[in-house]
Amino acid sequence: AVLRTDQAASLTLADGRVALIEPLLAPPVLWIAGAEPVAAPLAEFARIMGFRAVISDPRPAFAVPERFPAADRVVAAWPRDVLPELALDARACVVSLNHEPRFEDPLWHALADQPVRYLGAIGKPQRAIERRERAAAAGFDLDRLPPIHTPVGLDIGGKSPEEIALSIIAEIVAVCNGRTVALV
Repeated sequence: AVLRTDQAASLTLADGRVALIEPLLAPPVLWIAGAEPVAAPLAEFARIMGFRAVISDPRPAFAVPERFPAADRVVAAWPRDVLPELALDARACVVSLNHEPRFEDPLWHALADQPVRYLGAIGKPQRAIERRERAAAAGFDLDRLPPIHTPVGLDIGGKSPEEIALSIIAEIVAVCNGRTVALV
């Protein structure tokens, strides 16, 4: 249980001694799918919050490491090709920054049945309806995914990439700390 929650805990042993269990785990992954302008400040916030930020985009012209100096890794590949390298676990978080179906749908298929703690997708609430319709038409069950936070991030009224990134990392932190956030 301590490893799953990544939180220290004390345990009283049968003889009355108390043991402190403190996990020393690798940083959790924040997979940012989409090398969009929001990805750069999101990777910076992720690093500050103790995540290992990985940015992927199948378009080599966008997935350029120099654009994202705070990212631990920038990969020009489709989600199915990135996923095996990430070794996602129950502490991992994923954010989709491109709502175009040609980019978003392969991500959902790659993430099916993965043990992800948080999943967010950029876009207006209408995108959630369109996503469900596309998935149903393709015979894909979105219930194979964790709940998708759409629109991603807390509603702080931000417009700039930095403000949007702040709202996203704030929502991720809230979810990781067991806070309830509204889902569409």
